[in-house]
Amino acid sequence: MAGSRFAKIAWLLVAAWVVLYAPMAFEYMSRFLFHGPALWDHVYSGVVGDRQALGLGSIHDVQSPRYQQNLAVMVMHTTVSATAILLAVFQLSARSRRRIVIHRWLGRVQVVCVIVGMLAAMVFLVSVRPSGTFDGAAFNIQLFGLALGTLLGTLLGWVAIRRQQMATHRILMTYAFALLCTAPFLRLGYLVFGLVWPHSTQEVSNLAGAGIEAFLAPTAAVLAARYVAPPRSAVHPVRHLAPAMVNASWVAGIGGAVLLGWLYAAHFSGADRVTVCWAVTALVALTTSARAAGTASSEPARHDWITYRTSVLLGIPLTVVLWGVFGVAFGAVPGFYGALLTGPAISISLGLLLIAASRWRRASQPTDEAMSGVGTALSHG
Repeated sequence: MAGSRFAKIAWLLVAAWVVLYAPMAFEYMSRFLFHGPALWDHVYSGVVGDRQALGLGSIHDVQSPRYQQNLAVMVMHTTVSATAILLAVFQLSARSRRRIVIHRWLGRVQVVCVIVGMLAAMVFLVSVRPSGTFDGAAFNIQLFGLALGTLLGTLLGWVAIRRQQMATHRILMTYAFALLCTAPFLRLGYLVFGLVWPHSTQEVSNLAGAGIEAFLAPTAAVLAARYVAPPRSAVHPVRHLAPAMVNASWVAGIGGAVLLGWLYAAHFSGADRVTVCWAVTALVALTTSARAAGTASSEPARHDWITYRTSVLLGIPLTVVLWGVFGVAFGAVPGFYGALLTGPAISISLGLLLIAASRWRRASQPTDEAMSGVGTALSHG
């Protein structure tokens, strides 16, 4: 019961922030069209001050010329993406599923909004190139990955519901929603880091928040997959991870962490805030998942937590590999941050796909497995 209450509160907080942020995103580009109210700028500068929010080195300062050069694409991206995230909040509610016809039609609108919004984002990122993206190649790589992941998650979720795979559909659409939420929660990070690091810059706040989001966004989808899945769909996982693979992931994770630390020491003179935030988040993810796997109340729950823990561990050596790849293309330092911002997200997303595959079965009565709302099935986890 306590877990159920916690999940409901967490969902209400997430939904409230998304609903509050969506109008800010919707009119974000209006300043270039008709000198709109600039809601986000007022909120940001009101919390951290004009210097960090609007001054030299801020997104407002650095990106304005590029936004103006790609205004049509950016207006399309911000408006339809804001619409998509608002629709997703409603679609994930119990009320939506009780009106199945409305749910289906709004779902189709949401899919179209995601397709348009994510393609517009990718067009912008290709147009400005890594060198023209705020925080450079590292953030360009992550943003492109987020756009692609949101698009693929939504399309695969649509395929799943067409095949009457209810639980898989829910997991994939929740994953797409979690990736959409990176925008509002990255801005929330701006506010928090701006207060904690008042003399820092928005560039540092942005990279630190993006590093945390690399873990947080796919992890949120994993939590939803574990806790809101209908009991019947969570009873028979398709395949457990082989014990040898689970043990090997520990070796790979620890070895990858040692190698990552050694390479970091060779290229950097000291631990920076972005890397510390990333490392602390990785440690929290590992300890939490290890404890959850050890105390799971059912075999399906244990299976999901082990899959998640394994994906987090494998994300560390993947980060090392990506550093090598991105380093060749962009240089050692941008390549390092690009790897931090993408390695864990890719690995955890693949783990989520394994969890989604464990739910893949044809429902004899599709409407029986309609989602009853986020946080209402925690007692089954």
